[in-house]
Formats: sequence, C-alpha cells, structure tokens
Amino acid sequence: MKKNKLFEEFTERFDSLTDLELVDCFNQQVGNQGWTSAKSSYLAALHKIFDRRGLDYSSIGNQESLSFRNKVQLTGNRVLLRDDVSNHLKDMIIEETSRMRLGVDKAVEFYSKAIDLFEKMT
Repeated sequence: MKKNKLFEEFTERFDSLTDLELVDCFNQQVGNQGWTSAKSSYLAALHKIFDRRGLDYSSIGNQESLSFRNKVQLTGNRVLLRDDVSNHLKDMIIEETSRMRLGVDKAVEFYSKAIDLFEKMT
C-alpha cells in the first residue's frame, strides 16, 4: 500500500475521532521507538488533524514537527504536557477568582479542590 494511501486512510480515521481520542492516539506513540513508513503516515495524519481542528499543540511541536517524548492531556483546545496541566489549571483558577473579585484565599481553596479532582481523573 502506498504511503499517500495510508496517510489518507489515517487522516479519515482521525477525522472521525473526538479530540480526546486523538490525544489518546498521540499518547500511544510516546516512547515508541520503532519507525516504518506506516508510522510516518500515522504521525503525519495525526499532526494534520491537530492543525485542522485548531488545537494548540505548541507545547509539543510546531507546524514542522511534533515531539513524542512526553504524554499530553487536552485542556480546552490546548494540548499540554501532563506535568503542565496543574499549572495551567492554577492560572485559570486565579484568573477566574480575580475576575469574580474573590480573594487569594478563595483562589487557593478552588485550586486545591481542582487539583484533587484532577488527580482523581488521571
């Protein structure tokens, strides 16, 4: 089977998945050292769908390439390194509590609850 045909098939398959399922497909490739033309087509199609959907994947790559060194998680439309998600949540909570004019104590309380919930989900 030709590379372009594989790329088209993977693109079509990825197009039918949810954003969370795409992230799962990405995470399955983390640490996978093998390389074939099929894998090349798979990764190129995944990259194309990230672009097509307007996902912000700047923490793992750019228009030219993606890094499969670390697992990621989807937060809104941002693909973040799993280690960066709690920092992102903290920033969002502080911003929201600031907007609501709730003090730092409330921000810390909300942040702690959010991190507890996040840890239960992962």
